[in-house]
Amino acid sequence: MSTPVKSLLASFALLLALAAPASAKLKIVAPVVVKGPQPVHFAATASQPTEEVAFYVDGRKRFVDHAPGWKVGRRGYVGVGVGRHELKVEARNGRAVTVTKRALYVEPIESPIDPVASPTVDDAEATTPAPSPRGSDPDLLFSGATIDDFINQSAPGAVREVSDPAGGPRGALRMTVADSDVAPITPTDDPRAQLVSPSFIEPGDEFWWHFSFYLPNDFPNRVPGWLLVGEGPYGFPWNGSPPVSVGIGETMGWQRNGTYGYDVPWQQPFERGKWTDVLMHIRFAGEGFVETWINGEQVTFFGPDSYNPNEEPETTRLQMATRDSSNDGGKNFIVLQNYREAGMFDSATVYHGPTKVGTTRAAVEG
Repeated sequence: MSTPVKSLLASFALLLALAAPASAKLKIVAPVVVKGPQPVHFAATASQPTEEVAFYVDGRKRFVDHAPGWKVGRRGYVGVGVGRHELKVEARNGRAVTVTKRALYVEPIESPIDPVASPTVDDAEATTPAPSPRGSDPDLLFSGATIDDFINQSAPGAVREVSDPAGGPRGALRMTVADSDVAPITPTDDPRAQLVSPSFIEPGDEFWWHFSFYLPNDFPNRVPGWLLVGEGPYGFPWNGSPPVSVGIGETMGWQRNGTYGYDVPWQQPFERGKWTDVLMHIRFAGEGFVETWINGEQVTFFGPDSYNPNEEPETTRLQMATRDSSNDGGKNFIVLQNYREAGMFDSATVYHGPTKVGTTRAAVEG
């Protein structure tokens, strides 16, 4: 074959490649009509490789990915409110663009939330349980010691009220989660059990949160992925990981969300067979802060062993956005959890003690 012909064919092939349309198919793991507000699984797959895929909800770009398995939101979930919504995927392959759209209708919840069927918390008071009695302390905002104090977003029987696993006087909430405790039984594709407080934390609020968890002696001595035991404040639109959480991996610690490049402000070894006490002092705002005490010892953020790509200075009061695009849609709540990456264990158990949220340290530690 002559060189000019080869050159012509090569040019023609290049033009075909540039003209080849990107091809993305929108896949929503939810009915077209759902009750809400709630997070909906929003993912896309392509019939051929593409360079970039962007996800939009009601015209707002929510996520861009270059990987072959695309998801939007927190592990594939995006929060949506009541009404009609347009979900769109835009796939680019060279100069070609393919757009796929789908409508989603969210109807209001007419009765209190079914904690298994409905995977999120509605800010409307009609859909949240009343907080536990606060007694005479006006500084106590929420107190939770029993399942009925929370919205239970767990598989049937996964959360039980039991005696203190350490043999002490306190009661406990045992969360035993199987690897099969996933959607549609629970809210996500990763197994979880969780107890969610009412939505009572207002933008600008400064509050103290006290909780404790117990890892039994048969808890795995190594968590190869991630496992969360507490999150908050969190709320609508549930767009990605919350700003503040406590989790277990190779160590115990806190990895911030994408706002800060998933840095790790603090970490330390976790212990089995004893209670771990957590106290947080938080201002819920775009210019907020976090202070933390573990077993009575105040945490120094960004010490020598932290993952600190942004070169944050060491501090005991971390100035940061505790209210960002993940949770800036209204009032927020706190969550007690046993929520983990799928595929690590057949089953794992975490115990939680009573939890309190208040405007003063004395209110939550008393």
